[in-house]
Amino acid sequence: MQNLSDNKKSSFFYAFALLPKREREAMNDFYTFAHLSDEIADNTEKSIEEKKKEFADWKEQFNLGLKGKSHFYLLNRIGDIIREFNLDVKIFNDLFSGMEDDLNGKKITALVELENYAYKVASTIGLVIIEILGYNNPDEKQFAVNLGKALQITNIMRDVKKDYFNSRIYIPEEIFHKFGYSSHDLSDLKYNDSFLKIMKFLGAKSHKFFNDAFSYFDDKDYKTLYPAVGMGKIYYELLRKIEDGNYNVLQNDFSVSKLKKLAIIFREIIKGRTGI
Repeated sequence: MQNLSDNKKSSFFYAFALLPKREREAMNDFYTFAHLSDEIADNTEKSIEEKKKEFADWKEQFNLGLKGKSHFYLLNRIGDIIREFNLDVKIFNDLFSGMEDDLNGKKITALVELENYAYKVASTIGLVIIEILGYNNPDEKQFAVNLGKALQITNIMRDVKKDYFNSRIYIPEEIFHKFGYSSHDLSDLKYNDSFLKIMKFLGAKSHKFFNDAFSYFDDKDYKTLYPAVGMGKIYYELLRKIEDGNYNVLQNDFSVSKLKKLAIIFREIIKGRTGI
């Protein structure tokens, strides 16, 4: 999984760097937790059995952390954050489930499975974010769920080649069959009409989730949720870059520049603080 919290170059770093101290520290701890959890599943230097044991131990320590009894300070801190912001532990268990899908090499056969995977590895992060940032309208939960799916599908589109060479395919088998493309074609990096149709299909799905997300967004919560909006707009910019490049992610690397990310986030900060 290409975790959305990867490093200081990530969209999240720019989106949350200027939060008030309480929220910023909680976000930093949460993303450190998400990144370390993901690293266990993605470690290429250990066997699957070693990773499964390490992940099981990590989950056990997480559960102990809920009581402040983990060996790891970070997991005790996550337990504090869960209590402080009244977070649902199920969200964390769903996130773990998505990481275990990767760890176990679970194949995605149907579109509904892709959407479920995107929920587990990305929408869960969004649901934690909005609780830490604060909101008033309960519809904001659907904003977080749909935005997470949009971001993850955009990520999958961008990383098709890299994921394949890491022995992972997130495009559902039914979509390959629907458009007459195969994993063998992908291994040959065939950029043809069938691949283009797959990318356009996924792009349309991502657009739908972006549109659905903002249909649930309440402008009255802009003052607290502007970092999440900015993060969404960075990934929307990435989606547009992929589209403008005719979806040729097999021969080209697409990204949003640091300057562009900063410009987007700065604009959202100003709007969040001034309402303009």
